Parts: sequence; C-alpha cells; structure tokens
Amino acid sequence: MNVYAIIRLTLMGTRRLGLWNVRREPYLLTAISIILLAVSSCGKSPERNSVASGGLVPKYHSFDLGDVRSDKAGKCSHAFPLQNTSDRPIKVTQISTSCGCTAADIANKVIQPGETIYASVTADWLGKSGIQGSMVSIETDHAQSPKIRLSLNAFVTAPAVLDPSTINFGIVEPGQKLTRAVSVQTFADRRPFTVVSVANVSPNVEVVRADAEGKPDTALELEGPPGTFLVSVLGARTDGAEDSIVEFGTDLDDGYSLKLAVTAEYRGAISISPPSMMFGDTSETQTKELSVSIHERFGEPEFSFSPDQEHAIPFRIVEIRKSVKGSNQVYTVQIEFNRGAQEGYFTQAVLNVSAQSITQEVRLVATAG
Repeated sequence: MNVYAIIRLTLMGTRRLGLWNVRREPYLLTAISIILLAVSSCGKSPERNSVASGGLVPKYHSFDLGDVRSDKAGKCSHAFPLQNTSDRPIKVTQISTSCGCTAADIANKVIQPGETIYASVTADWLGKSGIQGSMVSIETDHAQSPKIRLSLNAFVTAPAVLDPSTINFGIVEPGQKLTRAVSVQTFADRRPFTVVSVANVSPNVEVVRADAEGKPDTALELEGPPGTFLVSVLGARTDGAEDSIVEFGTDLDDGYSLKLAVTAEYRGAISISPPSMMFGDTSETQTKELSVSIHERFGEPEFSFSPDQEHAIPFRIVEIRKSVKGSNQVYTVQIEFNRGAQEGYFTQAVLNVSAQSITQEVRLVATAG
C-alpha cells in the first residue's frame, strides 16, 4: 500500500468519526495531492548527460582542485574529457572564458563520432585568496546541444599575507616624503613564521619597522616576527615614476615570500615641455615657445646655451614670462632661431635649464634644404 492510499483511508476514517469539515475537504485533498507529487519526485536522482540526445558531452561539468597555496596558484589547470556521442563529426566553433585570468584550449577542433577529446583549462589566481572559480564556454556546430559550460574551482590558501599588497602614493613633490603602513600577518592556517629578509632595490623607497604606537623605529631590526612595517617614498628631483617591488622573505616552506608593489609619480624640480625643439621651415627667423615648470623650493632658474661641435649658436631667448601654478613657478620661454643668409643648413645646440644643483637639457635642432 502506498503513502497516498494510507492518507486517503485516514481521511475517510476521520470523516466517519465526525472530525472532518466538509467545506475544507476539496482544498485539503488538493494540497495533500500536491505535497505527495513533490515527495514522489524528490527521491529520483537527476539525470546525467543523455547519450541518446547526442552532441559533445563532458564527463563532468565542474572540477574542484581543492586547496591551493597562493604562491602556487599562478597556473591552476585541469583537462576536462568530452566525448562526441552523436553519429557525425562535431566542430568546436568558439571557446570563451569568464575573465582574463583564465585560458582554455582544445587541440583538436573537429571531433569524430565516439571520439573523446580534452579541454585544457588554466587559471591564474596568483596573489588571490579564498574561494576562486573560472568558467569556460565551448560552442559547437551541433544543433541539439551547441553550448557546453565548464567550471574550474579551488580554495586558495596563504600561510602569510600582506595588507595591503599594493601601495600607490600618487603624485609626490620633489623632496616630499610620504609614508604608508603595511601589515605582514598569518592567514588561514595560522602557522607561525619569521620575516628573514626585506629586499628593496629602489633608492627612493624606504622600509622600517613600526613600534607599538605605529611610529617608525629605525632601531628595530627588519628581520623578526610578523608585524607592521612603514613604507616611505622620497620625491625625486627629476620627473619620473616609481614602479618597484619590496619582497618580504619568510622561513616558511619553499622560501615563501610576500611581494609589495609600490608605485608613485614623481613631479621633479624641473619639468620641461617639449623636451626638444625642431626648427625646420624656410623663414629667415623662426620663434617657438618652451614651458619650464620649477618647484618653488628650488628658486629662480638660469638659462644658457652650449653649442655642439664648433657651430655658432643661431638661437637666442627673446622673452621669458613667469606665472605661478600651485607650488610651481612656470616660465614660458620664447626662443628664436635666425638662419641669416643660409639656404641649406643643419645646426643644433643645447639649452641648459639649471636650478640649484639640478640641470636639464633641451636639444634645439634646425635644418632645411
């Protein structure tokens, strides 16, 4: 006797005993029927990929790599087996991935009936932590099942982490010092470790330990337990960009290290635009303008010409206009080239712009004929 029959008999018995409300019977029976239908279907397992329908069928749609250590997560890969269960060749027309950190490829794009091929999926989760997942979509020319979706998953663990792992100081004025704190700490597995080295190749970047109050303490050794470090950049005197790595070495397995990316834009003491000038038309006298920006800390600039080889200098400064923009003094320099009676010529010189002990050069070239 099935469950439905038992419930029906029970309801009939309650009605005979006078415990049944006739008005509610249709609604209650309908509700019970719906519940029984749901219960009867819950015990059934979901159907696997049907071979009868044909197509390119994966053995499984998802694969979990389990735990992957963060420094080994740069190349997480798996080969998914797929079989052509139809009676004709199937062509792979397109492969796409969910993000730029994932790549997928199938060596043989035309799969014969009954043939099994492998979709190679590789994900780059370097520097990430926690649950990671990448999706791959494979499109074919099979009419009934043209698209296949695969997923590669993992849990990326890190025995130690940097917080933050990147510091961008933005624009740094010449001589200006900016400081940020970075924490070196354990992660999920809470294994104890020691910082055994701090490698820093940039002359403009400084790393020191922080004391209990978060202040720099140069007396503290960099090597030692995890903790807070203070990373500083000192603004360079010339224009440029900081793009360096500070590496914290540890005594964890396989020489595990933490890499801190440090970036900054140095607004130097002297900034010149354009960095070189070309005079090239047939006019006897030509005039062009040069913009020179000097930080206020470095005072007034000096301008001088120096010739290349033994050429005379057919260039001269005819006007200098000064303005102020923030912490910089901006000089608009008007330079004149006079070719005189020359028809065909090539000459060049260097304009030196100096402020205190800093000098930048602007190359001047004139050619015609």
